[in-house]
Amino acid sequence: TTSAWQLTRRITPSLRRTNTMLRGLRRRVFSIKFQPGVCIRAFSSSTPPEADFDTHDDFKPQTKEQFDMKDIHSLIEKDVKENPLMLYMKGTPNMPRCGFSKTVVDIFRHMGYDFRARDVLANELLRQGIKEYSDWPTVPQVYVDGEFVGGCDIMIEMFKNGELEELLKSSNVKKVAELKESDPQ
Repeated sequence: TTSAWQLTRRITPSLRRTNTMLRGLRRRVFSIKFQPGVCIRAFSSSTPPEADFDTHDDFKPQTKEQFDMKDIHSLIEKDVKENPLMLYMKGTPNMPRCGFSKTVVDIFRHMGYDFRARDVLANELLRQGIKEYSDWPTVPQVYVDGEFVGGCDIMIEMFKNGELEELLKSSNVKKVAELKESDPQ
């Protein structure tokens, strides 16, 4: 019988020659037999640069939007003006990636208030921009009616002493139940 080590020594030079030979082939499927019963199938998904496909825009390669700090600050300004209760957090409300962010989400959900959130981990410029915008060094950050309120520690303290409920009641923030009543869908 042939040991795995001996088989590897025999196949490795063949693989090197085969890989060299196959570098020029693109978008083809091929099978190469090294010995009876051993078959390796290789796929190449690279497309020649000269290929010009007529396809719908939805299927063309997409690039990430490039932002500068001015764009980020205007995005933040728009977010906090349009959303009565805005949370900048690490992760999303359904999948927080930070314990402090999760705590703030839990507080808002416990109180029943509707809020919007933006993931600062999705864009490094956003992560830095929100800190510059509020002049507050940490995330999460909470904005009520366009005004910066604070981070996790401040939310916990305000929740415990009832100030957060008073602030949200006196603002334009709606409870989830109120929104469901006004829009039964």
